[in-house]
Amino acid sequence: PLMFLILAGILLLSSHLQADEPARFPRKVLNTATASYRISDVGEQTAHSNVVAMDIEFHTPSELGFWQYAPHVTGGESFRIAPTEYDAGGGNFSPMGVPTIFGTPLDISGPVTLTQGGVYHKGEPIFLVLKDQDQDIYTDRRDTVLVSIAIDSLSEKEVLRLTESGENTGIFVGYIQTNSLSPGMYDGILSVADDVRILATYSDKWDGTDTDASAALVDPYGIFFDT
Repeated sequence: PLMFLILAGILLLSSHLQADEPARFPRKVLNTATASYRISDVGEQTAHSNVVAMDIEFHTPSELGFWQYAPHVTGGESFRIAPTEYDAGGGNFSPMGVPTIFGTPLDISGPVTLTQGGVYHKGEPIFLVLKDQDQDIYTDRRDTVLVSIAIDSLSEKEVLRLTESGENTGIFVGYIQTNSLSPGMYDGILSVADDVRILATYSDKWDGTDTDASAALVDPYGIFFDT
């Protein structure tokens, strides 16, 4: 009988993705086992197993929060903020203008410092920050997610498209301007009134069990403190 001496067995794991598809979750991994061995009368031999495909699912919990422009507050975080888009109806998204701080345009061409907030004032932009690592789909560009924001008592609702703060950060930032005009759904502006409750909601499109919500209030006294 032939004597076999197995010199090495190597399991190679390689990720195979179509060129026109994003590196999204779940990812498909193709596995091929390779073994090198020597047969005494034949010499060095190599054998390959059949290819086995596996779908690797990877989900992370989401965290959605309301944030405020706060360039001088200690402990704030800086984000790169792309112009937010809003659903103008029927899934047709339009870009918003730059946010304004009580009428003064905010420069978002560079990093913007924000802090977590819970009370807003008419004329102030509301910033939304979503953290969800499994929404980092593309490796060479900034991804986007959809977040809904509503004031049920005013029949006010907007759907916003937030853009990732940078390539592969898994952090998505957007904004919507507030005013005191008559409420109008899907117009890219959040019309508010004193002491109303604002609710933002998000649902992970890859994981239906991953949802998050956050709430804020409009200050009924209209007092603004610039710290």
